[in-house]
Amino acid sequence: MKPYQIPFRKSLAYRQAKGAVITAFIIGIVLSTGQIYLDYFSQKDEINKGISDVLITANRAAFHAAYNLDVAGAEQVCEGLVSNKAIVSASIFDDSGIQIAAVENLPATDSSNLIKLFFGNAQTTENVLIDESIYPKAVGRLVVVVDPSLVADTFIMRSLVVLSSGILRNFALAIGLLTLFYFTFTRPLFQASQPIQKGLTEQKIPMPMNHKDNEIGLLIAAFNDHLQVIQTQNQQIKESNDNLETIVENRTKELEIERQIAITASQDKTDFLAIMSHEIRTPMNGILGMAELLKRNPDHRDKEEYVEAIFQSSKSLLTMMNSVLDFAKYEQGVFELDSITFNLHGLVHSVIFSLNTTAEKRGIDLAEIIGDNVPRYIYGDPEKLRQVFLNLINNSLKFTEKGSITLKIERCKPSSQLNLRLRFSVVDTGIGISSESNQRIFEPYGQEDNTVSRRFGGTGLGLAICKEIVEKQGGVIDFVSQKNKGSTFWFELDFLDKKIDTEKVIVDPRVGYTSMTDLNILVVDDVEINRKLIKGQIEHQPWRTFLAGNGIEALEILDTVKIDVVLMDIHMPVMNGLETTRKIRQREDHSDIKIIGSCAILSTDMRDRCLKSGMDNVVEKPLDMDKLNSTISRLFSDRSDRRISNTPGPEDSLIARQIFNDHCLTLGTEKVRALYIEAEQSAKDLVYKISIAPINDNESLFSMSHALSGLCSNFGFVALGQVANELEKQNNISHDQVEQRPYQISQLGELADATFFELSKILKDIHV
Repeated sequence: MKPYQIPFRKSLAYRQAKGAVITAFIIGIVLSTGQIYLDYFSQKDEINKGISDVLITANRAAFHAAYNLDVAGAEQVCEGLVSNKAIVSASIFDDSGIQIAAVENLPATDSSNLIKLFFGNAQTTENVLIDESIYPKAVGRLVVVVDPSLVADTFIMRSLVVLSSGILRNFALAIGLLTLFYFTFTRPLFQASQPIQKGLTEQKIPMPMNHKDNEIGLLIAAFNDHLQVIQTQNQQIKESNDNLETIVENRTKELEIERQIAITASQDKTDFLAIMSHEIRTPMNGILGMAELLKRNPDHRDKEEYVEAIFQSSKSLLTMMNSVLDFAKYEQGVFELDSITFNLHGLVHSVIFSLNTTAEKRGIDLAEIIGDNVPRYIYGDPEKLRQVFLNLINNSLKFTEKGSITLKIERCKPSSQLNLRLRFSVVDTGIGISSESNQRIFEPYGQEDNTVSRRFGGTGLGLAICKEIVEKQGGVIDFVSQKNKGSTFWFELDFLDKKIDTEKVIVDPRVGYTSMTDLNILVVDDVEINRKLIKGQIEHQPWRTFLAGNGIEALEILDTVKIDVVLMDIHMPVMNGLETTRKIRQREDHSDIKIIGSCAILSTDMRDRCLKSGMDNVVEKPLDMDKLNSTISRLFSDRSDRRISNTPGPEDSLIARQIFNDHCLTLGTEKVRALYIEAEQSAKDLVYKISIAPINDNESLFSMSHALSGLCSNFGFVALGQVANELEKQNNISHDQVEQRPYQISQLGELADATFFELSKILKDIHV
């Protein structure tokens, strides 16, 4: 750093000394002027007093000279007077005015005007000569000319001495102050600035000697403190700069990760839209194609197959749309949990039962394993649990081409003493999942890769929905998998561990109740095709159906017909469903009418509004007839015609009523009736094939008895299943040990007849 050079005239010592000297000089001038001024008046008084004294002395001598007319004496007196430097001339006159004597002492040069200004011009003084003690009258006059300026040189010299001494004194003071200020201020400050001038900015300024406790010391101490603060801040800045690159690099990585996540999410949604487009177009093409064929030839011999194809394609399309809507609701937090007591074992049986037909058609064994310490009845939300089961098992069915799928339930260590923790696992022997795709499986729209979606289809939302349901209940869900060997999807949930009185367990009205008879149903919907559809869906029931296009028409029908149930659309012109419900509830004669609302998008807020308006329940469109039957059964449980007994009887040795009732609870009586009829036919076919098979054909008998045993297990055909299981166990017996097979096969036929006779009675109880 270049050293700073300060000119002498700009140095602090010079400026301080200059200021002090100028101040002292001004003060000296003022004081000297005052002194000269006082000396001036003193000098002036002294001159006047001296002349006055001389004149007093000379008056007596001049009196005698004038009285005696002594010329010599008079001249002597005049000479004596002019000997005084200030007296220019002296004259003595007698009483007649005659000059007796006169003497002059004129100066060689006249005084300057300035001196005359201060001391005045020459003045003539005339004194009367009289001495009454000698002579009472004046004997003459003494005339003296006095010029004070003639004696001013003394005053001037004295004034010059005063001024000169003042100047010398100020000069000496300037030298002294300059030296003092240099050593006191300039030199210490200059020495203190040396480290800075040398570029040693991190070095503290040395404290000058004898200045620690004064202003200079305070300044340097404050500067050093500030320097310490600056050094600390510089260190922090340096550390921040050192970390800045790392921070920027990390943030760049984070942004890149977020960008990749966004790109992946965008790509997933793009893939999802492409998949959805394909998945929607496929059933839609089937629906439109079959509908066009029916339109061309309504009486075609294959019309039942066309209608079935339309029905199955519509169900596939609806399932897909429901998955998307369910996930949208879960993502938006529209999530309600029920807390009821339910039969966990029955729920598992019903899920396996409902999917078993699909599994059998694909040659997959679908089984359940429930631990011995898992309670039958638990407290929780059965519908959400059922949805997770169905999604996981359907996912396994989609990716499993052969082998087995097993739903396992076991008890594990709870998170607290008040909770019951269960672990649910779905184990399959499917294609498995690569480790690279593990993180994407539970993400929305996520599948292993595009080849999987093209090969197996699906929206990629099933597992995401499972994750939302499980985590919203405080559980965890995960999976383990090995490529080409299978996967195990598992989740754990906590349930309230409390003693449950099974006598007070609420049984779903779908179990044990027949369909209601003698009901008048009023369908209120502003869309005509919807009214026709609902009427067609319930026309097989012994119910009388009435139709209304809006709320006003509904009120008119209610005034003329005794209505038991109103199926009310929410959004209608003229008068909407909520307003119509309020109008109905305001009439006392309609207080016993059951009102069921129907809405395409049923949110929590909409459900609350419907119930507050006076509706008894709300269902979601499109209507599921099993759910509608269940809802109506609940509302009219006191009007049931008959109940299916839950009390074990002799017939339970043929058909397990508990399993039958669980299926009714899960699927509804109509679907259970159709499934049991189909199961009866399948079982009869298997029994017939077993009866005509060669008695020593172990492989064929094992295959058929295994299929029959599994079917009986799922549908609760107890006795028939036991015999089929015994036949299955004889797979490895020798040809010499087959003597009992004819007897067992004949038993199968007898038990099949007895079982299906009993089944016909049970189905008759729920027949409409």
